[in-house]
Amino acid sequence: MRALALLALAGCYSGSRAAGDVNAAWRGHARVDVEAKLGAPTAVVAQADGTSVLAWSRTGINVASLPSGSLRVDITPASFDFHAEAQPGVVEKYQFDVAKALVDRNGMLVRFESETLAAGIPKRANIHTGIIYGASPAFGFHKCSMRHWRPSLGAYMGGMIGPRTALLGAYQFVNAGCEDGSPVGHTWAFAVQYWPLARLNIRGGAGMVLDDAVWLREARLSPGILAAASFAVLRVGSLVVDVRFDSTVSTKTAFGMFGVGVNVN
Repeated sequence: MRALALLALAGCYSGSRAAGDVNAAWRGHARVDVEAKLGAPTAVVAQADGTSVLAWSRTGINVASLPSGSLRVDITPASFDFHAEAQPGVVEKYQFDVAKALVDRNGMLVRFESETLAAGIPKRANIHTGIIYGASPAFGFHKCSMRHWRPSLGAYMGGMIGPRTALLGAYQFVNAGCEDGSPVGHTWAFAVQYWPLARLNIRGGAGMVLDDAVWLREARLSPGILAAASFAVLRVGSLVVDVRFDSTVSTKTAFGMFGVGVNVN
């Protein structure tokens, strides 16, 4: 899973790559929405047509040189000379722009520009950036019986390659019960995850499946596919709590789980 995560991060959709889509998503929002993220603008320039140009800047610090000093001691049979010198470091402050916006006479954003995603992603926008990962405690079932549900677990990690598409490595551990035993299923998969809606995502991928029927005495390894869907019931920034369904089908077995996921995406 670590190798898959590094592969996804190599082309990760974040920062300047995502700036165009995120900036476009801010159009049509109220000025107060972006000010809630960035604070009051540091400059406001009224235009002849009734619009206004807003600019936000921050203060940076550049350490031009570090503190330094010297010490010299000269001792002879007839003299003693001591010389010490200290020089303070040089710290320079500078201003840099983090965002600009054009607002109409009603205070609505006509244009927003930020190369650093300074204001973040506006609420309800179906855009995701950077690294994504999560885990889901769940109850699992096996094809042998839908009546015996037992504690199970799923996890994933990867990176966004577009505003609504991610590549990730996923792991699924299903603990289940049957009339004649307690099978355990493991899935390791490389998957694509897609958000058709801001709160809904679907996942599909291929990998290897281990169906362990009787504590490794009847373990069977086979190729299979993973499919999953989740719906976010709570979203605070990039932290998401969702309800989800995960399933695995291979050439030898089938199992799945229902659970609650805690994710960063």
